[in-house]
Amino acid sequence: MLRLPLQQAHNVQARRNNEKESKPFKVKWVYQCFGISKQAYYKRLESYSSKVTDENILKIMVKTIGKKWGKEPGESSSIMSCAVSLQTTE
Repeated sequence: MLRLPLQQAHNVQARRNNEKESKPFKVKWVYQCFGISKQAYYKRLESYSSKVTDENILKIMVKTIGKKWGKEPGESSSIMSCAVSLQTTE
């Protein structure tokens, strides 16, 4: 077993602690900058992520319906309205 002097062992430990990742902004600074509470910040973050997932689901539905019906000029709006009606009925 290789033993390091105490000073070298201490330096190894210090190097390991300095490898932490740094974030560009702290969450506290962000929500204080907008003048909202921490709870409101996380609520907005959750609603935004659910909105993005809903949009992605809608895009997938439109693509599958478009492939099923075929793509003809001027019919994209009817495909979109059909996808929206399918989403609301589920």
